[in-house]
Amino acid sequence: MTHLFQGARIRLHLLMALLMALCLIAMTALVAGLTQVRLRTSADETAQDLFRQVAQRNAQKLQDVLTTTGNAVQFLAAMPLIGVDGAGRMDRPKLMALLLAAVQAQTQLYSLYIGFDSDEMLQVIGLRNQPQLLATVGAPAGCHFALRTIERSAAHGGQPMESWIFLDARGVRMGERAAVPTDYAPSRRPWFLQARKSTGLQLTPPYAMSSAKEQGMSLARALSVGDGVVAADLVFSEFDQFAHASMQGHEGGVLLTNGEGELLARFAQPAFSQPPVERMEKLARSANGFFAATATLVGEETSRIITVQGRELVYARSAVHATPDSWLWVTAFSPVDRFVAPLRAVQRELLWLAVGGLLLILPLAYALSHWLGRSLGGLVRQSQRIQRGDFSGDEAQHSAIREFDEVCQAQHTMKLAIREHSLALDEAMRQLSCLVDSGKQLSRRRTAREVAQQCVDSACALVGAHSAQLWRRESDGLLRLVADSGYPDLPATAWDDAPRIAGDNGAPDDKALVDPCTAVARSRLPWFYTRGQLPEIDLGHQAEAAQWLQAQDPARAPTPHAAPDTLLAVPVLVGHEKLDGVLVLLDPRGGPSGRGGGQDALHGVQSLAAQAGIVFENLALEQAQEDFMEALLKLLAGAIDAKSAYTGGHCARVPELARMLAEAASATRSGPLADFHFSTAQQWREFHIGTWLHDCGKVTTPEHVMDKATKLETVYNRIHEVRMRFEVLLRDAQIACLEELQDGEDAALAYSRCAARVAELQADFAFVAECNIGGEVMAPERVQRLEQIAAQFWWRHFDDRLGLSHGEREHLTGFAPLPLPVREQLLADKPEHVVPRPPMDLQEHRYRFAMDVPEALYHYGELHNLRVQRGTLTPEDRFKINEHVIQTIVMLEQLPLPEDLKRIPEYAGTHHETLTGTGYPRRLDGSQLSVPARIMAVADIFEALTAGDRPYKPAKTLSESLALLNRFKRDRHIDGDVFDLFLTSGVYLEYARRFMKPEQMDAVDIAQYLG
Repeated sequence: MTHLFQGARIRLHLLMALLMALCLIAMTALVAGLTQVRLRTSADETAQDLFRQVAQRNAQKLQDVLTTTGNAVQFLAAMPLIGVDGAGRMDRPKLMALLLAAVQAQTQLYSLYIGFDSDEMLQVIGLRNQPQLLATVGAPAGCHFALRTIERSAAHGGQPMESWIFLDARGVRMGERAAVPTDYAPSRRPWFLQARKSTGLQLTPPYAMSSAKEQGMSLARALSVGDGVVAADLVFSEFDQFAHASMQGHEGGVLLTNGEGELLARFAQPAFSQPPVERMEKLARSANGFFAATATLVGEETSRIITVQGRELVYARSAVHATPDSWLWVTAFSPVDRFVAPLRAVQRELLWLAVGGLLLILPLAYALSHWLGRSLGGLVRQSQRIQRGDFSGDEAQHSAIREFDEVCQAQHTMKLAIREHSLALDEAMRQLSCLVDSGKQLSRRRTAREVAQQCVDSACALVGAHSAQLWRRESDGLLRLVADSGYPDLPATAWDDAPRIAGDNGAPDDKALVDPCTAVARSRLPWFYTRGQLPEIDLGHQAEAAQWLQAQDPARAPTPHAAPDTLLAVPVLVGHEKLDGVLVLLDPRGGPSGRGGGQDALHGVQSLAAQAGIVFENLALEQAQEDFMEALLKLLAGAIDAKSAYTGGHCARVPELARMLAEAASATRSGPLADFHFSTAQQWREFHIGTWLHDCGKVTTPEHVMDKATKLETVYNRIHEVRMRFEVLLRDAQIACLEELQDGEDAALAYSRCAARVAELQADFAFVAECNIGGEVMAPERVQRLEQIAAQFWWRHFDDRLGLSHGEREHLTGFAPLPLPVREQLLADKPEHVVPRPPMDLQEHRYRFAMDVPEALYHYGELHNLRVQRGTLTPEDRFKINEHVIQTIVMLEQLPLPEDLKRIPEYAGTHHETLTGTGYPRRLDGSQLSVPARIMAVADIFEALTAGDRPYKPAKTLSESLALLNRFKRDRHIDGDVFDLFLTSGVYLEYARRFMKPEQMDAVDIAQYLG
């Protein structure tokens, strides 16, 4: 049955032959594919490089012509150099000589000329014995240059007269044509108009030249001195000829276009020039697909493969900078297949060569794999016996193949070693399991003492040690025993003066010994020793170890046990190799089986020490984070208190009072608060942080609102402005009295009226100043008198828009200034006193705020502020102060708080809620308020009532404060059970003794408030 099952599987030699065949076929296909890709890429790159060069040569040729011609025009346009003075008088022979020299020097230049506003012109045409040009101009055969002059003749009534002179190649006159009238006017030609309209060198659009009867362009520039233009003509037929020459031996064509994509010149072989394309035709709309494809390259100087009419063509484009504002484009194209055909032939040859090699190698591969399969048969059978656990046989098999023979020898050695290694593996797995378990146990310990005890217990279990000790380095630099597996309840004393090294205290002392902890602490290296043998780990301490073990002194030993046979000490390191302590094990055996001692025990103990070091470091980091958080909270609270000069201790006193109340509530074992308690230190920390942050939103509250001591106070007390207006009215009364005396009024009567008016003003200002002080109630009759006083007027003669800041001016943008002098009320609520509120959404679902929001952000109106019924705050001011709780909640709920600190926003943001649901900012009722939130409300109110650092009210006595709290209790603004606990626990008195002034400490009968 086994034979049949094995026969169903593929044989090794067949598998090897098949794999080799597949590899060869895959490699052949890969080579063919890569060859095709690389050859095609090479063909495309070759074609693009070649025609990029063709386009660049044509572009460079045209660029050279344009640059040389442009330089000639620029040179001739400088009037002092060509014989034209400032009055426009010309030295015609000198001008003609300069023009002729320029045309002779530049063979591609068709014509160079100068035209003037008077329609006179000097022109030199390069005919160069070209029959077509000779016939067009009417020049004799052999003529190379024609000199054309247009002058106004006085003899013919100032009519322009045109004359010609014909020269041979050496400049010798061959003939001439007498002057005849002409209607050719240079001043109306495109080149003239464009040059006179613009500055610098200009390139005209293509046009039909009158002398050459061909399409071309002109480079022109106005004379620097005088009224005229220097211009040069370039005909497109010259570029056609050069393009034709550059395409010799290549298929395709060369095109010249302007920036608008219009065809200026071209050469294309017949296969690519049908249907024909005329000059100035836009290539984007051309019916010739080969020409139209260049439109896709507009604005690019590049090369690209484009498919046109089923054929792939390479297009290369190069730019020609005619003038600073004008560009021309040269495009060369050719079919790609003429480059690909030779490469495809090479590809076919390579493919046939690969197929031939494949047919030759496959039979050889099959024969070789069959031979190798027979050699492996014996190894397979031997492996099957090992698989069954049969390790019999003392001699290894042999093979003719050297590598297989070595495998047989290695297999035999492996067979002998597997049993030993399997036992070692079992021990290693046990140690690994122990390490994993110790890691779990260590991570669950929350104190350093618990971690230390777990560490020594795990160390004993890990290596089967007789006992273990953990010595930790403390802040004084000494090592002290913190855990012992044999004695978990350690005495308070510790091993003093750990560094006991020979010679430490002056003269050498032969009796001074090195203990293991000192050696490890100094070297940061493990210390291992076995009695009567050389150390298994040579760390340079063998002599000291032998001396220490042989003369063990119980008074100085790190363990109360007898001298051990084996001792292992490893450092416990944290951070960057910083020593935290030393783990000492006595008589480690490596486990219950006795295996795993020595080096293996060292590795396991080092891993355990590393785990302990990580846990110690994490505990230290957690403590450091808590300390940092505590310092940060106090820093923030201090900054909030420091922001106001009048509430410097509020953020420090409220947490203290809240803590005292929470401790009293947690200690209660009966009554309504019996079920409340903080069971963990983390819950206390969460509540503590919440109390410190209860007013963190005050960082957004302006000081002039939070510390508003009078009703007219903003950044300063505006009563001074009001007093100055009364001063003005007083001066007005005195002036009126003097005017009456001057007009002859009775002096006694005038003085009497003046005195009455002054007395009235004094009384009115005293009343206004009294209203400015925030009291308990603003009676209606006082408001009525305030409005009567405000109805008085005074005259302002100075512009109130001067000396304002940018923000003040921006606020007044919508209010038109009044013409001076302005009659204003003595006290007024002006439109500009209202600061609009920016958009805000207090009903956002995330925060669930439910506060009545005043329409204005601030209202600085004088009557509006003076009419405040109680205290100094307007509704806008009151909301701005209450808004600090909103900001507190928003700030804290945006923090990524861990799960054990999630209630911080609740503790910090609910101290202004009431049991009746009338508080703010969420209008929570008693069912929604926790005991800590109720404690915070009582603590915040009591501190505010008794604080003696508020500018808008005096500090209340102890009895007054408790009476007000009792009223809040009756109105269910605070929790009655918490208030009763506040009294019965004596917290109120303890707080008063610590934080209130002696004069506030009056007698209180708390019995009247209880129940």
